[in-house]
Amino acid sequence: ITFENLQMDTMRNRAIVAKGSDSLIIKNCNIYGTGRNGISVSGVNCQIKNNHIYDIGATGISISGGDYEKIISSNNLVENNHIHKVAQIERSYNSGITVGYRSVGVTVRNNEIHDTPHAAIFIYGPEHLVEYNNIYDVVKEFHDMDAIYLNVNQYPWERGVVIRQNFIHDFGM
Repeated sequence: ITFENLQMDTMRNRAIVAKGSDSLIIKNCNIYGTGRNGISVSGVNCQIKNNHIYDIGATGISISGGDYEKIISSNNLVENNHIHKVAQIERSYNSGITVGYRSVGVTVRNNEIHDTPHAAIFIYGPEHLVEYNNIYDVVKEFHDMDAIYLNVNQYPWERGVVIRQNFIHDFGM
């Protein structure tokens, strides 16, 4: 299934929710004015790319998938999205992109994330790749947070996450 060139706006909950998906593609969509998340996807081989997501009540994109017990990659991709003004209602622990709890093998690449009260990206689970993202004007209301947040102190088995070549600037208050 492909969602392409759609505009979704002004809704109480989430714009797109997909559970147990295989090869779902969401691209070139304009999503704004949601009370909760813009996009929530779980599954494998899913792609969320080239979307403009803004004025979101909670998280811009929430993605999860893979086999956590066997460490089998989801092969999910979040790429080339412009995400801003998220967490407008639920200010803490909501981000531009959240790679969900017990997820494996998600790539987050070439996204522009800005204007958030909390973190730009939350990462849970092993074997993820986060690269070439432009992150700025984030963590504007919290002093105990980072632009990219991993909880490997609490969950040290969530290893193999590669974070490289991200441009993080104009950070914090």
